[in-house]
Amino acid sequence: MKKQFLAAVIAFLLVLGSAAGVMASETDAPSKPQVRYSEWREGISPGGTKTHVRSILVSDGGNYLMTYRIRDTARQTYRFYYNAIYHGYGTQTIYGNSLENLEIDNGKLFPFETMEECDLDIDQIITDHIAIREADASNFILVFRPLGGIRDGQIQTVRVAFGECDLTSDSFDGTESIEMLGVFRFPDEQRRDLTFGENVIQKDGASYKIQMGFLSDCPDGIALITYTNSNGNEVFVTQVIFDGFGVLTAYDPADTAEQIRTGRFGIVGYSHNSVEADFTD
Repeated sequence: MKKQFLAAVIAFLLVLGSAAGVMASETDAPSKPQVRYSEWREGISPGGTKTHVRSILVSDGGNYLMTYRIRDTARQTYRFYYNAIYHGYGTQTIYGNSLENLEIDNGKLFPFETMEECDLDIDQIITDHIAIREADASNFILVFRPLGGIRDGQIQTVRVAFGECDLTSDSFDGTESIEMLGVFRFPDEQRRDLTFGENVIQKDGASYKIQMGFLSDCPDGIALITYTNSNGNEVFVTQVIFDGFGVLTAYDPADTAEQIRTGRFGIVGYSHNSVEADFTD
Protein backbone atom coordinates (compact mmCIF):
# COMPACT_ATOMS: atom_id res chain seq x y z
CA MET A 1 0.00 0.00 0.00
CA LYS A 2 2.83 2.41 0.89
CA LYS A 3 4.51 1.77 -2.47
CA GLN A 4 1.27 2.47 -4.34
CA PHE A 5 0.71 5.66 -2.35
CA LEU A 6 4.31 6.85 -3.07
CA ALA A 7 3.93 6.14 -6.79
CA ALA A 8 0.68 8.13 -6.86
CA VAL A 9 2.36 11.10 -5.14
CA ILE A 10 5.28 11.06 -7.59
CA ALA A 11 2.90 10.91 -10.56
CA PHE A 12 0.90 13.84 -9.18
CA LEU A 13 4.07 15.92 -8.66
CA LEU A 14 5.24 15.21 -12.22
CA VAL A 15 1.91 16.37 -13.64
CA LEU A 16 1.90 19.44 -11.39
CA GLY A 17 5.47 20.34 -12.32
CA SER A 18 4.76 19.97 -16.02
CA ALA A 19 1.64 22.11 -15.76
CA ALA A 20 3.51 24.79 -13.83
CA GLY A 21 6.30 24.85 -16.38
CA VAL A 22 8.87 23.44 -13.96
CA MET A 23 9.88 20.55 -16.20
CA ALA A 24 10.91 22.00 -19.54
CA SER A 25 10.84 19.72 -22.57
CA GLU A 26 13.47 19.68 -25.31
CA THR A 27 11.20 21.80 -27.47
CA ASP A 28 11.18 24.51 -24.77
CA ALA A 29 14.99 24.84 -24.78
CA PRO A 30 16.20 28.28 -25.87
CA SER A 31 17.06 28.47 -29.55
CA LYS A 32 20.47 29.51 -30.82
CA PRO A 33 20.97 33.15 -31.82
CA GLN A 34 20.72 33.61 -35.59
CA VAL A 35 23.60 35.56 -37.17
CA ARG A 36 22.87 37.25 -40.49
CA TYR A 37 24.99 39.44 -42.77
CA SER A 38 24.28 42.18 -45.27
CA GLU A 39 25.85 42.28 -48.73
CA TRP A 40 29.48 43.43 -48.94
CA ARG A 41 30.01 47.09 -49.76
CA GLU A 42 33.32 48.63 -50.79
CA GLY A 43 34.90 51.58 -49.04
CA ILE A 44 38.15 53.27 -48.06
CA SER A 45 39.66 53.11 -44.57
CA PRO A 46 40.91 56.27 -42.75
CA GLY A 47 44.42 55.16 -43.79
CA GLY A 48 43.47 55.03 -47.48
CA THR A 49 43.27 51.22 -47.81
CA LYS A 50 40.42 49.67 -49.79
CA THR A 51 37.92 47.88 -47.55
CA HIS A 52 35.02 45.48 -47.84
CA VAL A 53 32.39 46.04 -45.15
CA ARG A 54 29.18 44.23 -44.22
CA SER A 55 26.72 44.56 -41.36
CA ILE A 56 26.25 41.83 -38.75
CA LEU A 57 22.80 41.22 -37.22
CA VAL A 58 22.18 38.86 -34.27
CA SER A 59 18.57 37.84 -33.71
CA ASP A 60 18.51 37.99 -29.91
CA GLY A 61 19.78 41.59 -29.77
CA GLY A 62 22.65 40.51 -27.52
CA ASN A 63 26.11 41.93 -26.82
CA TYR A 64 28.92 39.75 -28.12
CA LEU A 65 32.46 39.50 -29.40
CA MET A 66 32.22 37.32 -32.52
CA THR A 67 35.33 35.37 -33.52
CA TYR A 68 36.18 34.27 -37.05
CA ARG A 69 39.10 33.08 -39.17
CA ILE A 70 40.11 34.27 -42.64
CA ARG A 71 41.76 31.72 -44.89
CA ASP A 72 43.80 32.90 -47.87
CA THR A 73 43.42 29.94 -50.22
CA ALA A 74 46.10 31.22 -52.60
CA ARG A 75 48.81 31.49 -49.93
CA GLN A 76 47.46 28.86 -47.54
CA THR A 77 47.63 31.27 -44.60
CA TYR A 78 45.25 32.05 -41.73
CA ARG A 79 44.31 35.19 -39.83
CA PHE A 80 42.23 35.34 -36.66
CA TYR A 81 39.88 38.19 -35.70
CA TYR A 82 36.87 39.22 -33.64
CA ASN A 83 34.16 41.87 -34.09
CA ALA A 84 32.08 43.60 -31.42
CA ILE A 85 28.28 43.33 -31.58
CA TYR A 86 26.21 45.71 -29.45
CA HIS A 87 22.46 45.23 -29.02
CA GLY A 88 22.51 42.77 -31.91
CA TYR A 89 24.35 44.96 -34.41
CA GLY A 90 27.97 45.20 -35.60
CA THR A 91 30.10 45.46 -38.71
CA GLN A 92 32.79 43.29 -40.27
CA THR A 93 35.62 44.89 -42.24
CA ILE A 94 38.10 43.11 -44.53
CA TYR A 95 41.09 45.10 -45.79
CA GLY A 96 42.44 44.59 -49.30
CA ASN A 97 41.60 45.03 -52.95
CA SER A 98 39.74 41.76 -53.42
CA LEU A 99 37.87 39.01 -51.57
CA GLU A 100 38.54 36.53 -54.37
CA ASN A 101 40.97 34.21 -52.51
CA LEU A 102 39.57 34.73 -49.03
CA GLU A 103 37.28 32.38 -47.14
CA ILE A 104 35.72 33.37 -43.81
CA ASP A 105 35.18 30.63 -41.23
CA ASN A 106 32.69 31.61 -38.55
CA GLY A 107 33.67 31.02 -34.95
CA LYS A 108 31.64 31.62 -31.78
CA LEU A 109 29.80 34.37 -29.92
CA PHE A 110 31.27 35.47 -26.57
CA PRO A 111 28.89 37.54 -24.38
CA PHE A 112 30.09 40.72 -22.71
CA GLU A 113 28.57 42.85 -19.94
CA THR A 114 27.04 46.23 -20.63
CA MET A 115 28.22 49.14 -18.50
CA GLU A 116 24.96 48.93 -16.57
CA GLU A 117 25.64 45.29 -15.71
CA CYS A 118 29.28 45.56 -14.65
CA ASP A 119 30.74 47.12 -11.51
CA LEU A 120 33.71 48.91 -13.04
CA ASP A 121 34.40 52.51 -12.10
CA ILE A 122 36.41 53.90 -15.00
CA ASP A 123 37.82 57.43 -15.03
CA GLN A 124 38.60 59.02 -18.39
CA ILE A 125 40.66 62.13 -19.11
CA ILE A 126 40.18 63.87 -22.45
CA THR A 127 43.29 65.68 -23.74
CA ASP A 128 45.12 64.67 -26.93
CA HIS A 129 44.25 61.11 -26.00
CA ILE A 130 41.78 59.19 -23.84
CA ALA A 131 43.28 57.68 -20.71
CA ILE A 132 41.44 54.69 -19.24
CA ARG A 133 42.11 54.10 -15.53
CA GLU A 134 40.31 51.35 -13.62
CA ALA A 135 40.67 51.04 -9.87
CA ASP A 136 40.96 47.26 -9.38
CA ALA A 137 43.73 46.81 -12.02
CA SER A 138 41.77 44.12 -13.85
CA ASN A 139 42.23 42.92 -17.43
CA PHE A 140 39.40 43.25 -19.90
CA ILE A 141 38.36 44.34 -23.39
CA LEU A 142 36.46 47.63 -23.38
CA VAL A 143 33.73 48.02 -26.00
CA PHE A 144 33.02 51.65 -26.89
CA ARG A 145 31.92 54.13 -29.55
CA PRO A 146 34.10 57.14 -30.46
CA LEU A 147 32.15 60.41 -30.59
CA GLY A 148 33.52 62.85 -33.13
CA GLY A 149 36.40 62.18 -35.52
CA ILE A 150 36.86 59.74 -38.38
CA ARG A 151 35.37 56.72 -36.56
CA ASP A 152 32.43 58.56 -35.05
CA GLY A 153 29.70 56.13 -33.97
CA GLN A 154 31.53 52.94 -34.99
CA ILE A 155 31.66 50.14 -32.41
CA GLN A 156 35.28 49.70 -31.35
CA THR A 157 37.25 47.71 -28.78
CA VAL A 158 40.47 48.28 -26.86
CA ARG A 159 42.54 46.09 -24.55
CA VAL A 160 42.82 47.27 -20.95
CA ALA A 161 45.71 45.53 -19.19
CA PHE A 162 46.09 45.80 -15.42
CA GLY A 163 43.48 48.55 -15.34
CA GLU A 164 45.15 50.99 -17.74
CA CYS A 165 45.06 51.88 -21.43
CA ASP A 166 45.55 54.96 -23.61
CA LEU A 167 43.55 55.58 -26.76
CA THR A 168 45.79 57.76 -28.87
CA SER A 169 44.61 60.48 -31.22
CA ASP A 170 46.58 58.75 -34.00
CA SER A 171 44.16 55.82 -33.85
CA PHE A 172 41.00 57.88 -33.31
CA ASP A 173 41.71 61.17 -35.04
CA GLY A 174 39.45 63.97 -33.91
CA THR A 175 37.72 61.94 -31.20
CA GLU A 176 36.18 64.25 -28.62
CA SER A 177 34.97 61.61 -26.18
CA ILE A 178 33.89 58.00 -26.05
CA GLU A 179 30.63 56.29 -25.18
CA MET A 180 31.43 53.23 -23.08
CA LEU A 181 29.23 50.29 -24.06
CA GLY A 182 30.49 47.25 -22.17
CA VAL A 183 33.28 45.08 -20.80
CA PHE A 184 34.51 41.62 -21.83
CA ARG A 185 36.20 39.98 -18.85
CA PHE A 186 38.78 37.21 -18.62
CA PRO A 187 37.91 34.65 -15.90
CA ASP A 188 41.04 33.92 -13.83
CA GLU A 189 40.36 30.20 -13.60
CA GLN A 190 40.37 29.82 -17.40
CA ARG A 191 43.91 31.15 -17.87
CA ARG A 192 45.42 27.72 -17.22
CA ASP A 193 43.41 26.22 -20.10
CA LEU A 194 45.70 27.92 -22.64
CA THR A 195 49.25 26.72 -23.34
CA PHE A 196 52.17 27.88 -25.49
CA GLY A 197 53.07 26.26 -28.80
CA GLU A 198 55.90 27.03 -31.22
CA ASN A 199 58.02 30.20 -31.16
CA VAL A 200 59.40 31.34 -34.53
CA ILE A 201 61.67 34.40 -35.03
CA GLN A 202 62.14 35.97 -38.49
CA LYS A 203 63.78 39.18 -39.72
CA ASP A 204 61.15 41.63 -40.96
CA GLY A 205 62.51 44.96 -42.20
CA ALA A 206 64.13 46.93 -39.39
CA SER A 207 62.74 44.64 -36.68
CA TYR A 208 62.13 40.98 -35.92
CA LYS A 209 58.79 39.24 -36.20
CA ILE A 210 58.06 36.73 -33.46
CA GLN A 211 55.23 34.28 -33.96
CA MET A 212 54.03 32.27 -30.99
CA GLY A 213 51.55 29.43 -31.34
CA PHE A 214 48.88 28.86 -28.69
CA LEU A 215 47.01 25.65 -27.97
CA SER A 216 43.84 25.05 -25.99
CA ASP A 217 41.81 22.02 -24.97
CA CYS A 218 38.76 24.26 -25.47
CA PRO A 219 38.08 24.62 -29.21
CA ASP A 220 37.38 28.38 -29.19
CA GLY A 221 38.38 31.30 -27.01
CA ILE A 222 39.81 34.81 -26.72
CA ALA A 223 43.08 35.48 -24.91
CA LEU A 224 44.97 38.55 -23.75
CA ILE A 225 48.71 38.01 -24.24
CA THR A 226 51.70 40.11 -23.19
CA TYR A 227 55.06 40.24 -24.95
CA THR A 228 58.06 41.91 -23.32
CA ASN A 229 60.45 43.05 -26.04
CA SER A 230 64.23 43.49 -25.91
CA ASN A 231 63.84 47.10 -24.68
CA GLY A 232 61.83 45.90 -21.69
CA ASN A 233 58.55 47.31 -22.98
CA GLU A 234 55.37 45.28 -22.57
CA VAL A 235 53.07 44.92 -25.58
CA PHE A 236 49.54 43.55 -25.10
CA VAL A 237 47.82 41.71 -27.92
CA THR A 238 44.46 39.96 -28.24
CA GLN A 239 44.61 36.42 -29.60
CA VAL A 240 41.63 34.50 -30.99
CA ILE A 241 41.76 30.72 -30.50
CA PHE A 242 39.97 28.90 -33.31
CA ASP A 243 39.50 25.11 -33.32
CA GLY A 244 41.96 24.87 -30.43
CA PHE A 245 44.77 26.80 -32.13
CA GLY A 246 45.98 30.35 -32.67
CA VAL A 247 49.12 32.21 -33.78
CA LEU A 248 50.12 35.52 -32.22
CA THR A 249 52.46 37.91 -34.05
CA ALA A 250 54.59 40.49 -32.23
CA TYR A 251 57.47 42.71 -33.38
CA ASP A 252 60.74 43.38 -31.57
CA PRO A 253 63.18 46.26 -32.32
CA ALA A 254 66.22 44.12 -31.39
CA ASP A 255 69.37 44.44 -33.52
CA THR A 256 70.04 40.69 -33.52
CA ALA A 257 67.98 37.57 -32.99
CA GLU A 258 70.22 36.69 -30.02
CA GLN A 259 68.87 39.72 -28.14
CA ILE A 260 65.40 38.25 -28.23
CA ARG A 261 64.92 35.92 -25.31
CA THR A 262 62.41 33.18 -26.04
CA GLY A 263 59.53 32.57 -23.71
CA ARG A 264 58.87 36.25 -23.02
CA PHE A 265 55.22 35.83 -23.88
CA GLY A 266 52.79 35.68 -20.99
CA ILE A 267 49.10 34.78 -20.67
CA VAL A 268 47.34 37.71 -19.00
CA GLY A 269 43.79 36.44 -19.44
CA TYR A 270 41.72 33.86 -21.28
CA SER A 271 38.02 33.21 -21.84
CA HIS A 272 36.17 30.40 -23.60
CA ASN A 273 32.64 31.14 -22.36
CA SER A 274 31.14 30.97 -25.82
CA VAL A 275 27.57 30.74 -27.08
CA GLU A 276 26.66 28.53 -30.03
CA ALA A 277 25.00 30.38 -32.91
CA ASP A 278 23.57 29.65 -36.36
CA PHE A 279 25.37 31.59 -39.09
CA THR A 280 23.92 32.42 -42.49
CA ASP A 281 26.13 34.13 -45.08
